[in-house]
Amino acid sequence: MPLTHAALDGLDDRFSVRFLGVEHNWQDTVIRLRLGFSRGFVLGGQVLSADPRGALWVSTPVGSLLQPLVIAPAMAAALPGRLLVRLMRSGLAALLALAFLLIDLPVTLHAAAWDTLAFSLKVTDFSPLLSWYQFSLSGGRLGIGVLIGMATWKLKDAPTA
Repeated sequence: MPLTHAALDGLDDRFSVRFLGVEHNWQDTVIRLRLGFSRGFVLGGQVLSADPRGALWVSTPVGSLLQPLVIAPAMAAALPGRLLVRLMRSGLAALLALAFLLIDLPVTLHAAAWDTLAFSLKVTDFSPLLSWYQFSLSGGRLGIGVLIGMATWKLKDAPTA
């Protein structure tokens, strides 16, 4: 969480992180973020001012964030090969999926905040950030997990001497 907090602070200086944590909501575990406006800006022709009383709450389920971290090592371990090679593939896939998670978590939370703002202000302009957010929500993380798992396919059995 400290890495995500630092990444969110550096990602956009218009927002300030007021709360970032893991919470349990009924059957789901979510990462919840509370942002405040650190300075005023214009979005969709409307001026948003920095009001210390205002806040923007967003959350994302932990389960969907962890999809690549679960799928990639399992996929890599399921590929044919000797046991040691499959274990190496699985470990490499887990490391790659963890690296993806370290990037995906702050970007997803930031995109969720922008999605909330754009929806409330009825802004319909194209945004690469919101396109990534929609991709990740509609099965993109599942695809990334499969790609990471398949990327380890090049680790073949080492030649025996």
